[in-house]
Amino acid sequence: MSVFNDEPGRVIAEPRARVPEEVWTNQTDSSVWVEVTDHKGAPRSRSVSGKGMILRITADDRLLAQEKVLDPRNDPFVNGMLLRKDAEQDSNPQTRSPNALSDGELAAAFELDDGDFEDFIRETTEVNARRLKAMVNDINAGARHVDILTRVIEDLYAVGGTTQANEEARTVRQ
Repeated sequence: MSVFNDEPGRVIAEPRARVPEEVWTNQTDSSVWVEVTDHKGAPRSRSVSGKGMILRITADDRLLAQEKVLDPRNDPFVNGMLLRKDAEQDSNPQTRSPNALSDGELAAAFELDDGDFEDFIRETTEVNARRLKAMVNDINAGARHVDILTRVIEDLYAVGGTTQANEEARTVRQ
């Protein structure tokens, strides 16, 4: 860091250049916490809570946060929880994802026939499946699609009891 004198006997540090930040929008009512580096290089937590809220983070801090995620399905930068707002998300290999869908793109799944709709839900992330479930009333989804969505979510992402991941872990341990 260079310094300059603006008057005799007084030394002022030259301001640092701002590191460009990425801008991400939360697509859920949930919270996302990430560790970032402040202007002095010290770690601190930053969060975004609620649908439509904005997270500003440097690319380096995002990469460090992504490295800490053990299961890629839980990476909020690719699982549909956060969408890039300031640039094309798919232009970056670390954030490219078929699950990075806006509400409009996600709602288009309700236009699929029953079989394709079920396949879409099974192939997408839990975040997107639950986002679909949250929008059924707002878009007046058909009863068949709601039934399929509810059944698949209960099948794949049951709260409490056994889940597919638990069954796989139990099988590996035996």
